[in-house]
Amino acid sequence: MVDLIPAERRQRAFALNYTGLSLGYTAAIIPAGYLAERDFVLLGVASGATYLLIPLLLLTALRGVRRPNGLADAGVVSRAVLAFRDRAFVGFALLASALPLSLGVVSLAMPLYAADSGVPTREIGVVLAANGVVVVLLAVPVNAVLERFGPFRSLPYSAVLIAAAYVGFAVAPHVVGLLIALVLFSAGEVIFSASLPAAVAALAPADARGSYQGAWAMVFALAIGSALFLAGLGRDLIGWSATWSGFVVLTLTAGVGLAINGGWLGRATAGSAAGPSNLA
Repeated sequence: MVDLIPAERRQRAFALNYTGLSLGYTAAIIPAGYLAERDFVLLGVASGATYLLIPLLLLTALRGVRRPNGLADAGVVSRAVLAFRDRAFVGFALLASALPLSLGVVSLAMPLYAADSGVPTREIGVVLAANGVVVVLLAVPVNAVLERFGPFRSLPYSAVLIAAAYVGFAVAPHVVGLLIALVLFSAGEVIFSASLPAAVAALAPADARGSYQGAWAMVFALAIGSALFLAGLGRDLIGWSATWSGFVVLTLTAGVGLAINGGWLGRATAGSAAGPSNLA
């Protein structure tokens, strides 16, 4: 997708893609539940069939599309580790990992916190359901506005919104307070869900975008996967209140780092993505 979209429109394209993912995820719950009630084997077969549609759709939609010029014929290992040899990417990934961490915190740790605070399971579900609505409604229009500033300058705003959501979770452990905090988080998610991959694409040489996106996917997954462990450890050692405070400090620190480095990263990557990585 990065290769097909002009650089100045990538953020909006990633926002549209994320909107599609959110719609698909939400819509799939209904038929999945219907099939699961009847037969889990049938559910598995149907799920597998939908995945088989993906290569068919891609082969059809991308027929005749040419690969970008200048692709290097580097080995698999060299290409796999390329991004992690780039100090700019590694520094960015370390700072930006606080943003996908929030996805794990909200989806995995926040429901446990709400249950500990006495919020009924049904109300927790209503709070979480609001996330998809906000993302679907706001992802494309918000990123269409932010696109003119570039992904690096957009990300600090996401960090501030997520930190505010953490404060809301801590001070208002009831359904209304959690819902307001969840809306704040969703607004931050709307920004980082498109800005992060667009920023990674800007950091990558033209012939190594797949390597960089793959490396970022690893960081993204690690951040989400560590959220429940960090939150549970914090709850057991220092309590929920101090744990939320720690997440606030972590996210704001990342936001400050992204704000400080965002300007020069944006200028440095303005023309660098057009050049090869010299892996050949």
